[in-house]
Amino acid sequence: MATRLAARDDWTIARLHALPDDGNRYEIIDGKRALYQAQRIDEYWIVDAAQRTIERWRPDATAAEVAHDRLDWQPVAAHDPLHIDVGAYFQRVIDG
Repeated sequence: MATRLAARDDWTIARLHALPDDGNRYEIIDGKRALYQAQRIDEYWIVDAAQRTIERWRPDATAAEVAHDRLDWQPVAAHDPLHIDVGAYFQRVIDG
């Protein structure tokens, strides 16, 4: 069972990481995504194994970029991007 925590204006990344690692599941109402966006984290990925997709959220986004086939990640423009074959990833991880 998840322990639900009310959304608060004073949630920070440090407070999120300070939640106990006690085997229980903690869910922040309004979720980590909103917290990470408020803290201006460059990207937040949600891996959905059931749908075999990866959602990428950026600080100013109002909707996720949903990758079904390929996800390109380039945190530093001076370096070549990492190309992730999303379908192949899930096939290897889920189907073996």
